[in-house]
Amino acid sequence: MKTVFITIFSGNGAKYILRSDIYRIMIKNEEIRLVFFVKNRERAEYYRREFDHPRMIFEAITNYQFSFTDKLFGFFKKYLLRSKTIDLKRLKNYEESGNWLRFSASFLANRIFARPRVRKIIRFLDQCLIKDCQLVPCFEKYNPQMLLVTDVFDDREAGFIREAKKRKITSVGLILSWDRVTSRWMMRILADKYIVHNEIMKEEMEFYCDVKKDKVFISGAIQFDYLKMPLRATREEFYRWNNIPLDNKIILFGPIGRSFDRTKQLDFGLIEKLNSWIDEKRFGDHNLTLIVRFPPNDFVEIDKLVSFPHTIYQIPGIRFSQKRGADWDMTGEDLELLKETLYYSSLVVCFYSSLSIDAAFVDKPIININFNIKDKEIISRPHHYYQSTHYSRALATGGLKLVESEQKLIEVLKNYLENPSLDRAGREELVRSQCFKADGQSGRRAAELLLFWLN
Repeated sequence: MKTVFITIFSGNGAKYILRSDIYRIMIKNEEIRLVFFVKNRERAEYYRREFDHPRMIFEAITNYQFSFTDKLFGFFKKYLLRSKTIDLKRLKNYEESGNWLRFSASFLANRIFARPRVRKIIRFLDQCLIKDCQLVPCFEKYNPQMLLVTDVFDDREAGFIREAKKRKITSVGLILSWDRVTSRWMMRILADKYIVHNEIMKEEMEFYCDVKKDKVFISGAIQFDYLKMPLRATREEFYRWNNIPLDNKIILFGPIGRSFDRTKQLDFGLIEKLNSWIDEKRFGDHNLTLIVRFPPNDFVEIDKLVSFPHTIYQIPGIRFSQKRGADWDMTGEDLELLKETLYYSSLVVCFYSSLSIDAAFVDKPIININFNIKDKEIISRPHHYYQSTHYSRALATGGLKLVESEQKLIEVLKNYLENPSLDRAGREELVRSQCFKADGQSGRRAAELLLFWLN
């Protein structure tokens, strides 16, 4: 029996592994045992109930303690990667804190030390100096032959790679999202191999992370495979289940979320305005329904949701922590509902989000919001993350329409309702560049790579 360790310390990690073909294909091999590591006992029990399989084991890593040395290297990593996205993060923090000294010191340290040679030295010291590994009992108990890490930028998961290297166990890192390489600081410990979405990320791995190209393998964007699965419901069924009149067109709105809304009025301000514009027939003579799908990693106070005549709320995800983004999961039902909603919507309105790729994948026009709302009035304050490394590339394809005013939003939305084929070539290019092969087989390709390396 060969044992594979798999870390799942985030909702995205669970989505990539447990909601894809990766685990399905691997567990079919009767000579393979999968041991999953999660943050807490609640999550472990949740998965044990759903995945009741004798060769799927869920272990909770609770109260993980970082030594002083570990924390020190975790501090260093924040200054050793230079990208446009990282610079924008620092600028955003400065705008919120007003701490000019901290901003200047951070910026200067980054410019001095963010170099391949420095990263190489720091990684060597990180590997050599941190001895007290709490994971030793797990490795000795199961004796794994392979480690699959779903978040190579996480300090806890760096501990798994460090211990695997000491034991000469093959380590594989998954890059979960299109922005990770340029936005998540430095990888502390390099894995033996990596699986990424596309050629862009393969180039980024070499430029930003010092990983040679022969160590990086392209599978495609696993997170979008679900969109190629057969639909559960027909259009008529979906409309009936959601009490939507059959002659209505659907606008899907993806809120930015409480943690990113500086004004704390943006999401619900836009929902209110969209409803009023629907009432006023500002988008033409269409009967419209607005579906608002909140981010699965954010928190929504259900009792504070305002009821609007044209609006349906979707609140996906299950949470195991009270901290935003820390410990959440999307069920298969959540993904099925998202897929149906995308397919039966006429267009998508959202912010800088991977939801834009989901929409492009099924050829739905995408409008990105680039303004804020304060005291129910639209104010001109652009969002910095549209200038980030990954999102500026997406905008360059022409598949996303960035709107910076109320008038432009109304104009573009109306045009897309009248002619959804507008900017189709741009959406196709966006999918081609980000997803490698939009065939629903990315998880299968990743699983086949893992099995090949394991054997």
